[in-house]
Amino acid sequence: MKTKIRWHGGQRFEGEVDGAPIVLDGESATEAGPMQVVLGALAGCMGIDIAMILEKGRVELSDLEVEVEGQRAEDPPRCFIGYTMVVKVTAKEPSDRLREKVERAVALSKEKYCSVWHTLDRHVAFEVAVEIAGQRG
Repeated sequence: MKTKIRWHGGQRFEGEVDGAPIVLDGESATEAGPMQVVLGALAGCMGIDIAMILEKGRVELSDLEVEVEGQRAEDPPRCFIGYTMVVKVTAKEPSDRLREKVERAVALSKEKYCSVWHTLDRHVAFEVAVEIAGQRG
């Protein structure tokens, strides 16, 4: 894996990651900033894992949404000090069985598969809530 970015004035950089375009804006004025991209990468990585695990478990997904909020330190380097994730799932499956499967998929992603999570500081708080067809729990 390789990335290359070039400065475009201010805090804006454009480049590519393995050929895919990426734009970073440190001021978050027109594009995502680096820390926002990290948060998006965490949500994306866990979302991919959760979808794959549920599909392997023969769950017919209608919708899957992963929302991650990161809490940052007040002082530099302003790293993430906690995460809150909400996983919203709609599927053709009884909600009690679906909740068990989603919670298992989240745990497997966090404990074993999500390379982004395992790259970050895993000693920070990470709370997860699962919502099945609009019911939070």
